[in-house]
Amino acid sequence: MKISIKHFLLFTFILLEVCSVMAFATATPVCTPVVPNAEFSLKTKITISFTIARRRDCEGFGICDISVSVSGKINSATGSIYQDDLNKSLMVIEIDKARGISAETYKKYFSSGVFLMEDDSPVPSEIVQQLGLTGSKTLVAGKHKIVERNGILFITIPVK
Repeated sequence: MKISIKHFLLFTFILLEVCSVMAFATATPVCTPVVPNAEFSLKTKITISFTIARRRDCEGFGICDISVSVSGKINSATGSIYQDDLNKSLMVIEIDKARGISAETYKKYFSSGVFLMEDDSPVPSEIVQQLGLTGSKTLVAGKHKIVERNGILFITIPVK
């Protein structure tokens, strides 16, 4: 029986491939999802945001400008704020219902479709500057409509 070099090499490579697959094959790890229970959801969570840059000059790589917000309390929420594009006398607060508030907070403060502000609330000067605005801004007290789209809560609040 004559075997050509081509057939011999082909057979050798196929055999090597089969053996290596068997040798390096590993079982697929079973991923168990983390299911929050009552004990887990009551823990205080700290959310940080930071600029990716060196601390000494906020250039390059590293962590610079760390800000911390504590969430997990029944009266806390994490979201973003911006000036309305069409009406400059309005600010919009966006809150991701899945990540920005707890179920208890949603039920107590947002499920009615109206967000109640009993007092005016000044917007910190740092936020005013970051939004590219000038002067001081204050969120006006009152009952403000909540619009929910795709799990995001939008609260539009007049500014003076």
